[in-house]
Amino acid sequence: MFSKNKLSLRAAGERNNVKHTSLFYRLKNQHLAKDYTQKYKTKQIFNIVEEEQLQNYLLKSSRINYGLTYESTRKLALEYTLQLNKEIPESWYRNNIAGIEWMKGFMTRHPKLSLRKPENTSLSRATSFNPTNVAAFQDNYTKVMKKYNFSEDRIFNLDETGVMTVVQAPYIIAARGIKQVGQALSGERGKLITMCSIISASGTPVPPVSVFPRAKMVDALMNSAPSGSLAFPNCPESGWMTSAIFLKVLDHLKKIY
Repeated sequence: MFSKNKLSLRAAGERNNVKHTSLFYRLKNQHLAKDYTQKYKTKQIFNIVEEEQLQNYLLKSSRINYGLTYESTRKLALEYTLQLNKEIPESWYRNNIAGIEWMKGFMTRHPKLSLRKPENTSLSRATSFNPTNVAAFQDNYTKVMKKYNFSEDRIFNLDETGVMTVVQAPYIIAARGIKQVGQALSGERGKLITMCSIISASGTPVPPVSVFPRAKMVDALMNSAPSGSLAFPNCPESGWMTSAIFLKVLDHLKKIY
């Protein structure tokens, strides 16, 4: 009222039954409040934009099966600060890695990220899964279904799972909420046993088939295996599925159905 109608403080006070001195101090404090700034701030290493870029890098690394662990992320953060000429704690220089408290705070500030246990993914499989191959599969599937009109109990999903003899992949930072996280690893490291699991679209399972990296099979290897399971030896150097063994898997499926 005082500003819009250009009344004096005394006239505005009399109209509203307020002392003009009280009105004066109220207006004075209101102007002072606009200029008030917090005298202390929590010191952060990176600003919002820089942390957003770091988050996007971690998410992209996870999507291409090269996710970073906590330790790798802390080392990356140190390199990032050196490139940006940031002021960092002395302990970062001394330990040659970002502090664990910074790591915890970073994860708290970015809820899109979470610590996940990835599945070991071979390099060949990671590079083979691309839009072109997926589109070709869908085209072939559509053509076969239109031609033969298979029922649910005649459609099977077959998946190969490699049981590695190497150390399991460490926890990495990935996007929160996604169901599966992959981590690429070298196919030459250690040995593996391939388990071939099969189930029909109607939900009926087929006894699995295992491939062992042996020249000859030993019955003890199949102890406690599901009834009807089969096992085949490959050469002593590999437990991978081969075209010859896969034909035996198809024959195994044919005999059951």
